[in-house]
Amino acid sequence: MNIAITGKNFEVDSELETYVSKKINKLAKYVPKHAKKTAHASVTLTQEKSKKKESFQAEIILVLPHGELVAKDSTVNMYAAVDIVEAKIKNQLRKYKSTHSGRSSDKREVLTRVRKIVDRDFWGRQN
Repeated sequence: MNIAITGKNFEVDSELETYVSKKINKLAKYVPKHAKKTAHASVTLTQEKSKKKESFQAEIILVLPHGELVAKDSTVNMYAAVDIVEAKIKNQLRKYKSTHSGRSSDKREVLTRVRKIVDRDFWGRQN
């Protein structure tokens, strides 16, 4: 997976860059097989200063064949912001993989759940 890391309003040092790339590369196992070659991530790290406090914002845009996933968060620590955004993208990737993987077993699971719901009457009792 291709990763582009950029910083706004501050320099991204090598330690932070390796940390972010390790986190993004861990997400590769959640990307469907058909999308691994074409997927690429754009990470933007921003430092915002106000009168009272300093905050860091991390944004990940993951471009996949059937759409793009975006997660953004800001905290007082850049590493924490990266961790939170990574968790958000991971959840989105799980949903993406379940809808775009094309597995018949997933479809069977959905059909069995629908059949169970249909077999119940208005009050929720099994027919």
